[in-house]
Amino acid sequence: MTMSENTKKKEKTLLVSSSSMLTGRLFCQKIQASIKVQNHLTFKIYKHVKITETISCTSTGH
Repeated sequence: MTMSENTKKKEKTLLVSSSSMLTGRLFCQKIQASIKVQNHLTFKIYKHVKITETISCTSTGH
């Protein structure tokens, strides 16, 4: 392998890694956004369950 071939290979690798880093970052942001939504929904469900648990506990007299 000549010197120029090696440099070209490195440049290509750099290009690939930088583009994958960019898509990775976008992917991370998407995941974080969906996690936020899921957490919000889970919290709503959790609150709802807690309220129903409290009501059922009081109604049965536990």
